[in-house]
Amino acid sequence: MGAEGKDSGQFEPIDLSSLESLDIEPAWAKKSSPPNYEQKGSSHRREGRKIGRNEKKPGQRKGGSRYPPRQKAENQFTFSIQPKGEVLQKIKEEMRRTGVSFGLSEICATIFGSPQRYNVIIRFSEERDGQHFATTKVDEKVFSSKEKAIEHLFANHSAKVFTSEVELEANLNSTFPYVYECPHTQTLLPPNSYHYHEEAVRQHLLLNGISTHYKSYSAKLIKIEDAERIAEWAKKPLQIFRFAVVGNESVWYKSAELLRQACTHEPPAVLLEVKDHAKISGDRLSSVAPGIADQFKVFFRQKSNWLNALFSSCLINLKKSNFTIFKYSDKKRTFASAYKRCRAGGTPLSETSEKLVTVLAKLGETKKVALLNHEDLGEIDKKSLLIELKWLTKEGFVSEFSNGGLILN
Repeated sequence: MGAEGKDSGQFEPIDLSSLESLDIEPAWAKKSSPPNYEQKGSSHRREGRKIGRNEKKPGQRKGGSRYPPRQKAENQFTFSIQPKGEVLQKIKEEMRRTGVSFGLSEICATIFGSPQRYNVIIRFSEERDGQHFATTKVDEKVFSSKEKAIEHLFANHSAKVFTSEVELEANLNSTFPYVYECPHTQTLLPPNSYHYHEEAVRQHLLLNGISTHYKSYSAKLIKIEDAERIAEWAKKPLQIFRFAVVGNESVWYKSAELLRQACTHEPPAVLLEVKDHAKISGDRLSSVAPGIADQFKVFFRQKSNWLNALFSSCLINLKKSNFTIFKYSDKKRTFASAYKRCRAGGTPLSETSEKLVTVLAKLGETKKVALLNHEDLGEIDKKSLLIELKWLTKEGFVSEFSNGGLILN
């Protein structure tokens, strides 16, 4: 982390990664001045003069009424970034171990420095009845509706999440004038006149993981009128299946469409997790549906959208863990310490600690290296100085910052 006082240098990480100094105050972009639509030409017009057919009225832009201004698209989702609990815990353990005080902006920089260290919370911008996020259990993809999640499962994971067995076998007529061929698998399917035509097509889509909707797929079927090929195909009976959800085989559905409807309206818990919000690790945003991901990219590019919330979340967590929060530096930035800050006056100290406190009081803010090499401490062993300095830090008499700076509290 980086120090937030003057004379800051390169900072050591909190056992996570290198950090960069970050000003937590958002820098708002200046708004550009509105465009000037004032019309050119003379503003003096003879009174009573008739305006020509193709002449603009004063103050009117040509074609203005024909092309009204476009409305800005509203965001369907809201986002927030929260630190992962295990990441903050690791930071707090390091602060307790070392006694070093870190800036809240440094802690935030540690967290958003790697997407693995934070979660993204996604909500709908407006709460409406029936709106829920659905996360698929098989691949943890996040969708903005149960319908979209079920479509994804049917198209991409039908073999994993659904099971089937033959319900009946229907004999085929070898004298059909035509049949259809699937453009994906080259499988033959019965003609429209056959009473199992629709079910045969729908179950073919499901069993082969074809994502095209029924009507669109039906329009792309290839008509086959080859009598020999039809006769060869008709030798085997047409198998009609029933379906169930893997892990929920106590309930069977007699058609692919009944299975789809049941999963959409009341999806079994083995398929989806349905909530009013979605929480996903920052490094797994590729698993959210494209519409959600596109809005998040716009949100994340503007730090002012999320940085203050992340700052507040870290601050609240540290306060609940009894960390001391204080302001310091010429910019009055916020720091956190694992130990309470107090004054050394009136507290009995060892001789070495007394000398350290005396020198620090004389120097003011200084670097640890400068303190240990001060001439007034030259006769004391460096190891003893370091032990006493760490004790003074953990007792709260001295604050040490991540750039090696020291101050007497």
